[in-house]
Amino acid sequence: MKRLGIKHLEDRAVARMSSGEAKRTLIAWALAREPRALLFDEPGNALDLAVQFQLRDTLPELARSGLAILLITHHVSAPCFGDHLGNRAGGAVAPGRILADGAKDKVLTEGNLSELFGVRVRLERNDGYFQAL
Repeated sequence: MKRLGIKHLEDRAVARMSSGEAKRTLIAWALAREPRALLFDEPGNALDLAVQFQLRDTLPELARSGLAILLITHHVSAPCFGDHLGNRAGGAVAPGRILADGAKDKVLTEGNLSELFGVRVRLERNDGYFQAL
């Protein structure tokens, strides 16, 4: 809990926490078991913008500590802290096929995202994070 900056929540019931506090508490609970990897499925859902930014900063810290992170999301602005968006179940997955697999700069392109989502996508990169417009 200290590692995630939520030590002050140690005596609070999860049912009495905000979505962001509960999500960080669940991450702390998982970390207490000293895993080698964590799987996140849409970790930013139901979080306000400030908590999304906190999570965006926390996940790369965990990865830098040696913890393997598998992040499943359809949000382009999710943390992209690795150099590779890979597949066995990753990259950019279109219905029934893998659309792209490789370095994030090669996978997260306007063309790939436009094809994947079926809409014209403009992509901006800011400070290592991607934003679809």
